[in-house]
Amino acid sequence: MQTQLVIPPLVAYYDFKQAPITFDFTNFIVSASALATMQSRMSFDLVLIADDWRKVTPRELAYTDADRQWRLWNLINQIVQVVPNLGDFTITRRPIGEVAVASFPTFYHPHHTPQIPYLYSLPMDAHKAGANVRAFRPSAHALKIIDRMFPDQHNLVTLTMRKAGHDATRDSNLDAWLQFYRELKAKGFRPIIVPDQDDTLDQRTIARLDWEVFESASMSVDLRLALYTRSRMNYLTNNGIIGILLFSQAPFCWYSVIVEGTWVASPQYYENMGISVGSKFPWLDGNQHMFWKPDTLENLRESLVLLPQL
Repeated sequence: MQTQLVIPPLVAYYDFKQAPITFDFTNFIVSASALATMQSRMSFDLVLIADDWRKVTPRELAYTDADRQWRLWNLINQIVQVVPNLGDFTITRRPIGEVAVASFPTFYHPHHTPQIPYLYSLPMDAHKAGANVRAFRPSAHALKIIDRMFPDQHNLVTLTMRKAGHDATRDSNLDAWLQFYRELKAKGFRPIIVPDQDDTLDQRTIARLDWEVFESASMSVDLRLALYTRSRMNYLTNNGIIGILLFSQAPFCWYSVIVEGTWVASPQYYENMGISVGSKFPWLDGNQHMFWKPDTLENLRESLVLLPQL
């Protein structure tokens, strides 16, 4: 009797004691997905290790345990939903006692090699190795919802606003965006505002302005990505959700790639990741744009030539 060769599953480990509970998780998960695909695996498994939390940055030190639990269930789990080749998914509240034979990070061990990679350099390396890092896809159900809510999509454009509870220097220039919204409408487009989740659950500053706001998209990564996928163009400034768009097939215009006064939007930050100022990530398509200019009205107007004609 011939023995059948059993290939052990690839298991990705993300330990919150070693890595942040932020959109940086997207760099990790798309790289795990890419590795599984390059190894001709139909799927990969994921283990989130949540027995304790990293407390390094000022933002992390300011989190309460309730904040961390919220982000686990309403950010990390949301991102997991748009990874089509994810197999088994586990959250463990206890330290893990054993590690799979095939692991990501390679040779991962919770005690001897506990480091978890999560920077942009990770998908950059995967892309250089020939992997497809645009791994995120909305679910069929989320697309059905967007098709039902917005049946006429020929003129649909989204504007994603940032007004967060931290690092306010990266917040969107709402006055400029409101005027740009009005000009898009005058040209026959239907712009939809996707507000910041922090603002939606607090002061609702964005929702109070005179424009069409789709607040539900701020609460669901899957629904948000479905909306982005169906839109002719998606505008945004420098915020965490770019981690979803960068690894999707949705079109976008990303403004304020550089923001003075914040490290995660500084020239040095991108150069450390292998991106020179004025360029863009090498896997992006022709309809995915990075603008290294601030989100002033004049700069926003320059992008109108990129919009498909009605």
